[in-house]
Amino acid sequence: MLLVWGITLLLFHTDNLHIWSSNRALYERAVSKAPNKPRYLLNLSNTLRRENGAYSSCALLERARLASQQGAAGGDAVKIAFSLGNCYRDAGKPNEASAAYDEAFIASSTRFLPAWENKVLLWLNSGRPERALDAANAITENSPQYGRGWHLMGVAAATLRDWNTAERAFRRALALDPTDNASLTYLGQVQAEVSKTSP
Repeated sequence: MLLVWGITLLLFHTDNLHIWSSNRALYERAVSKAPNKPRYLLNLSNTLRRENGAYSSCALLERARLASQQGAAGGDAVKIAFSLGNCYRDAGKPNEASAAYDEAFIASSTRFLPAWENKVLLWLNSGRPERALDAANAITENSPQYGRGWHLMGVAAATLRDWNTAERAFRRALALDPTDNASLTYLGQVQAEVSKTSP
């Protein structure tokens, strides 16, 4: 009898793991029952993106944003806009991604700095370091005590070979966070570049 109980428990547990490990089916059912609930659309979109980077997930996020703007319950404008920015980024639409990151930052009352961090990284990865530097400058102007903003400014400036700006930015990042090993490493690289160009 104990063996039957153990097998039954194992089968039940395995079945439970299968059900809960696939959130996609759960979110698809939720969206089919409430097609304009922002939270359900956001969850399904993020699940689809994690599974296969499906561009259709951007359309779900656009629906979530619209429903939230129209006052539907369960909408988090910051999360929706941030996820939309990530979705557009993954779909190769940098201008739309940048606008969505700005939307997330503004919706957060200019407190959600990861939105602008992603904007800097977006432009760096898109081969537009001048725009990345502009975005990093915006972070440091908005939140001068935020070390990550200074680090990103240093990376963008170094990419542009603006060694003086890069050095100042990495030094500021280290002043704010002396344990920032990435900024310390980059600072060393920038100083090596400066010494190559010095007479």
